[in-house]
Amino acid sequence: MYKLPSLEMADPGQTYQSTDVIVQENLPIRRLAFVATSREFCAIHYEVGGIASRRIVLIFQTAPDSAHLIWGGILFKALTDVPSLKAVINSNELIMDSLENNW
Repeated sequence: MYKLPSLEMADPGQTYQSTDVIVQENLPIRRLAFVATSREFCAIHYEVGGIASRRIVLIFQTAPDSAHLIWGGILFKALTDVPSLKAVINSNELIMDSLENNW
């Protein structure tokens, strides 16, 4: 994901590499905002630092032994909870991107 060797993320509220200026070595470039799950789906919302900070939403279809990415989008504002995620999806504010891209 994002052509990095792992999907390492800081926990919500923890320090992460939020800009393109390296402040502290070994900080992850991503920070988890929240995860929402249902019987069939899992939504992950996280921040990505760098020169153009952004927020990512990934939707996975889940099964007892697997998960498959079915949708992803980019937005430039933070979401705080599941109702705000649903509102953004319904309003078409997310910039949907090809699932061929590296998230």
